[in-house]
Amino acid sequence: MTKIAEDITEIKTDVKWLTCLMKKHISHHFQVRLALIGSLIAAGTAILIAIL
Repeated sequence: MTKIAEDITEIKTDVKWLTCLMKKHISHHFQVRLALIGSLIAAGTAILIAIL
């Protein structure tokens, strides 16, 4: 019975760790996308200014 309880706690910590990892990955991915979008906007603005 204690073995099952230990397994359950292990699984719970694994899930916590995974969700934490996913959150970190998603936020990092989001920051990268924001940076890309920002640079695209900056490049677009520069091109527009150059044309005008």
